[in-house]
Amino acid sequence: MKKKTLKKVLIVFLTLIIFCGQISIATNNETTKDGSYVTNYTEDTVELKDTLKEGEVDVIKSVKYNNDKTFDISLKSQALGFQKEKISQNEYNIVFVIDNSGSMYGDTGRVKACVSAINSVIKDLANSTNVQLSVVAYSSGSHLDYSSENNKDDYISSNTVSADTLLDLKHYGSSAYIGYVDNYGLGDGKDYNSRNTYRWLYSSTGKKFYAGNTNTQAGIIKAYEVLEEAKNKSTATPVIILMSDGEATNYAYSGNYLTGFKYELKSMSELDNLKSAFSNEYTENQLAGYNAILSANYVKSKLSSSYSKNCMFYTLGYSLEQNYEYSAATLNPTQTNLTKSSNYMKSGYKEYGLYDLVNSSASAKNLKSKYGISNLKYNEKYYEGTTKNIESIYKNIVNDSMTEYEYLGPIKEGTYLSIIDTLGDKFKINTDKESIEMKLQTQGLKDADKKEKTITLSKNNTNLYSYSDENIEVNYDVKNKEVTLKILAKYADKNKINLTYQVDLEDDATGSEEGITYYTNDTQNTYYEFTPDKQNLYYSGEVKEKISTTGSITLKKDKPQENVVEKNTVIENTTINNVTENNKNTTNEIVNNKTTNNEVVNNKTTSNEAVNNKTTNNEVINNKVTNNVTINNTTENNKKEVNVTKQKTTKLPKTGRDIDISSNIKNKLIQKYNI
Repeated sequence: MKKKTLKKVLIVFLTLIIFCGQISIATNNETTKDGSYVTNYTEDTVELKDTLKEGEVDVIKSVKYNNDKTFDISLKSQALGFQKEKISQNEYNIVFVIDNSGSMYGDTGRVKACVSAINSVIKDLANSTNVQLSVVAYSSGSHLDYSSENNKDDYISSNTVSADTLLDLKHYGSSAYIGYVDNYGLGDGKDYNSRNTYRWLYSSTGKKFYAGNTNTQAGIIKAYEVLEEAKNKSTATPVIILMSDGEATNYAYSGNYLTGFKYELKSMSELDNLKSAFSNEYTENQLAGYNAILSANYVKSKLSSSYSKNCMFYTLGYSLEQNYEYSAATLNPTQTNLTKSSNYMKSGYKEYGLYDLVNSSASAKNLKSKYGISNLKYNEKYYEGTTKNIESIYKNIVNDSMTEYEYLGPIKEGTYLSIIDTLGDKFKINTDKESIEMKLQTQGLKDADKKEKTITLSKNNTNLYSYSDENIEVNYDVKNKEVTLKILAKYADKNKINLTYQVDLEDDATGSEEGITYYTNDTQNTYYEFTPDKQNLYYSGEVKEKISTTGSITLKKDKPQENVVEKNTVIENTTINNVTENNKNTTNEIVNNKTTNNEVVNNKTTSNEAVNNKTTNNEVINNKVTNNVTINNTTENNKKEVNVTKQKTTKLPKTGRDIDISSNIKNKLIQKYNI
């Protein structure tokens, strides 16, 4: 064989040795007491659902590996209750507050559709003996009095008549009604505001109320007075249904009658001179809407205190056209609507009124504090309608205000959602101490912030560690290796619960040459269970579900090392200059050289040169030699002395592969071939 070829072969051979060594270095070096090492692990890091259906319970187990033969186990749960409509036996006091300003009349047809809708609702409620109703109308503080045909020109100019009742609060039969008169266009002139234009509402009880401007605040306050005078406040629910067809134009600005509701400035002269209640700059200063919002919040708060039930407040925008942003902000004061409306105010008015409220000035904060207002949005729901659908909207509002729901949890009240995690074979929780620490994390379903704390399980006896508070119980049964998390039904509802603890391998966990896999939990005995509320349609009965999620770890042992090599094969081993005394061979090829007890049998050599190669007591068993290179080999009398030599091996860790290279041969090869 040529030297270059031999050199290439040896380079490849040594490279293979180095490469195998690198593989062993990269192998995981975590070991157990018996020397087994980790060859593989699995995790199951899972999260709860993003959303839940009503009545649903969601439970998972999450497993995270810590790279030290330990796992963090997390038992997670969340649940959501549900609402169920129930037949109400409660009493209701409902007040309809109707806009009776001039814009409701004329060619618009608004007053006609409104009156028809209210009368339809009155008939619908005629058989509901648990409902009392009232109808209040509002316009402005200046009206034409048509109580008699002889004094048509008489004026009433008083805040006290900006709103009045058409139907007193009581239960009505189907004969009750309200009506209207509108002779716009029937007189000599068609002036919309002419005194000759007769416009008013009236009722079956004979009461009349006349058209004017729009003092929304007065209508709200009149509804409050009607409800406050009721005799059944301890049993009834107060309901206000406010309707307007446009912007508020008037408000209370003087007099003791509306103390607590009036807009408060540094001085009354500022209000009278700068922001007249009858100014044409209604939209620019928006003080009328400002006062209506404050009064609505105040009224709702006061009625909720004086009644056993909270006040329900609904608003209806009726064919809103002019100054839509301002009108919508008054009836539905969301932050978006208030901001849009305040942008229409003149710069000179921005230190007062609506702009002041939206931008949370010091004076606005004082007013909110004085009237107990935390949120300017006073209404439960806001509706928009037209003459075509006002009747259906009124009926929807009444139905909504009288429909009651019972909130039920997903789990039967007083019971627990129980999660049982039975640890797998060879896994345990460390019980060297008198207590066990675990992490408990809680979070509301809609909350961004998580609350986390450490809980301590105390040792009750040799087999039980436990923790409990008003919401949960946690136990660890040492003998059965069970972690039990019990969550009280009311606490499981609307909350995310996460209990985390650590498990590790027991001391006697061992591997094998092939590897043994251990699992963190017993898939047959890890489960959760609960009793759903009997009306929960999401579950048909008691629930017991297995939890299959599990982490695992695989341990492996090294194969035993072999100190004596019996079947050693050397490739491309060439003997050069082989010299023997009394038996000198040249061109001697050796194949199947079998040596037993210093005798050579079937010795065939070709081109074999031996030079000064001396062998003493060398025992070779089943040694197959092909092209063996031997330097300075000397034998005497063709007789070999046999010596048992334990071969030194280079072992590739954790691969089970043995490579036998004579260090003497390797060094001489390196010297001769410069490799």
